Amino acid sequence: MIGLDGPEFDACGGLGRIGGAYRKQAIRNAPSERAKTSETLEASTMVWLCEAKGDWQGIVYASGEFQDTADCRVSNPVAEPRPYDGPCRMGWVLAKDVDFLAG
Repeated sequence: MIGLDGPEFDACGGLGRIGGAYRKQAIRNAPSERAKTSETLEASTMVWLCEAKGDWQGIVYASGEFQDTADCRVSNPVAEPRPYDGPCRMGWVLAKDVDFLAG
């Protein structure tokens, strides 16, 4: 979900970088160890921080032809919370494996 911080804030409230103890981090389809892995991201990949559930962080990240975090269209407010439907990818990663940068 995006827009959880309200209509006066950016759709995703923070910017982070994939970190943690491993070179790559598994991106899950849901906030669970049992959820299917959609892909892996290299350490230091920039991601938008959009939703948190327990130990998990919901992220939006550039991929494919959309190579820059600005391509993801979450740095402006949205009127109300809604599922992300932009051009980038989204998924879940353990929050401890994301370094908070700004927000």
